[in-house]
Amino acid sequence: MVIDIRKLKAERRYEGELHFTLPPDNDVITLPLVEAASEFRADGVYRLHEDDSLEITGKVRCLLRGACSRCLKTTEKWLEGDWEPCFVRGEPQDEEYSYDRDVVSLDESVKDAVMLSLPYAFLCDENCSGIEYDGADGRSE
Repeated sequence: MVIDIRKLKAERRYEGELHFTLPPDNDVITLPLVEAASEFRADGVYRLHEDDSLEITGKVRCLLRGACSRCLKTTEKWLEGDWEPCFVRGEPQDEEYSYDRDVVSLDESVKDAVMLSLPYAFLCDENCSGIEYDGADGRSE
């Protein structure tokens, strides 16, 4: 997804909503034996400031499918995370993204938000006790 800053300024649209999807990118899913099972969905609100910086506040979402980190049972869970990038013209500082020529690409910031929202462990159930050798599925009652 690309935003044309010059076009927003010409149309005097300094605030607005964003809703788009990106194809899944399993390179950002760093959990072992887990993959993205849906597109990356991004929803947010943008604000274009006088200094041409662009701030976005929103959420990213995708479906994860893979093996539970404890019992290895196949499971699916929705991942939702905060998406709050700031884009500046020229050199970025700290957690900012940069852009040139009045064009802002949002893809990298969405992928970063997905990666930062990943859980430490991918569990089928919060009460999963792991692999049980008596044939049980690993869930504690």
